[in-house]
Amino acid sequence: TLQPVLHVQKLHNVLMCLYSLYVYVFLLLKLQSTGRMDSVRAMLCESGDGAPMLWYASKYLEWVDTLILFAKGKKPSALHLFHHATAPIAVAVNLFDLARPTAGFDIGSFLNGGVHAVMYLYYYDAAAYRDLRKMVTTIQILQHVAVVGSCVAALSMEGCHAPVERYAVSIGLYAVYLVAFIAFYVRTYASAPRAKPKRA
Repeated sequence: TLQPVLHVQKLHNVLMCLYSLYVYVFLLLKLQSTGRMDSVRAMLCESGDGAPMLWYASKYLEWVDTLILFAKGKKPSALHLFHHATAPIAVAVNLFDLARPTAGFDIGSFLNGGVHAVMYLYYYDAAAYRDLRKMVTTIQILQHVAVVGSCVAALSMEGCHAPVERYAVSIGLYAVYLVAFIAFYVRTYASAPRAKPKRA
């Protein structure tokens, strides 16, 4: 029976939704209290201590999503497997210096926390929140655009705290995510067959 798996899935989705919301609020308050939202340069170039330490660990906890799919007899997509396998790397490279996470860590984790709060709410009850499905994919795409754009912009600013090697990894991974999620969006939504008009 799948009942135990479904119970684990519900609990997992609730905990991940709540923790993602916590990360979003934590970083929102950090960005506001440090004046990072006062200018684009401050947002992209300044960084400091204060990181939700379990956020890195949560990238591994997301693998529970994959295990649940296998337990339910479903085969995860290549996008799902690649994204979950590489997400810890995207976080780790920007959290390498615990005393000073990169500005990219704050931006990426802030956006990702917000996206995942909505995503895990949808996962909790896909039937009840089915209208969120397309929105989740859309904001994931916007998140990837924002992260790539912010990293590229930071690298182009003189005197900006933007470690080239770490941002290069971030840009590479998020660019792949962006292309893959756009392709998924087109396959799933834009290419959906339109209903034929009924004849009178």
